[in-house]
Amino acid sequence: MKSYFFTNEKLASFLATDHFTNLDRVFGIGGGGDFAFNLLALHAPTQIILCDNNLRAVSAAHFKINLIEHSSYEEFLKFLASDQLAKIKKTKEYYPDSFKAAVHINNYLRYLSYEEKFLALQKTIKKIEIIEGDFTTELAKQEGRFDLIYLSNLLETKACRDPGSVLKLCRSKLSDHGLILLASLDKQKHVDRLLHAHGLQRLDAAFLAQLQ
Repeated sequence: MKSYFFTNEKLASFLATDHFTNLDRVFGIGGGGDFAFNLLALHAPTQIILCDNNLRAVSAAHFKINLIEHSSYEEFLKFLASDQLAKIKKTKEYYPDSFKAAVHINNYLRYLSYEEKFLALQKTIKKIEIIEGDFTTELAKQEGRFDLIYLSNLLETKACRDPGSVLKLCRSKLSDHGLILLASLDKQKHVDRLLHAHGLQRLDAAFLAQLQ
């Protein structure tokens, strides 16, 4: 199963907003880990749990965590234009548009925009826990509540047969002022209808939902 080595979602600038300044616990789709890396570089959550059933996505996240832990800022930037990354791209294990983020880091990889953000991430990288498994199964097992649940585009994937049940589970796991962050290519009114059906409201065009 192919995956994204780097994120293809332009969330970097949105994650820098005040919506995410007071987060404690976060649970989210793993992907290649860039959502968590950006969040840690920009804010100060105490725990981020990433979950993904795609082994290549999990491997990409672990690869980058190791690189963050053991590389300088300059060395990581050099990796973006390295033969090593070119070889990873040639394996065709990852979608081609996975790698445009390496060229447009400000839009996708805000943790690499400035050295200070990279160093902030480096100091807090151990706050990330990665679970390989089904998202809803693993979320249901979690004790306590989360201030943010990141769904990426899960609700629109073939693997998600019942988006409503996923939102219902997420709602049950949110703190009192918890947020759900999701990406969607669907029409805004369709997304709003789905959210409203489960006691959620959209805060803005980035499809951030908050408990009513």
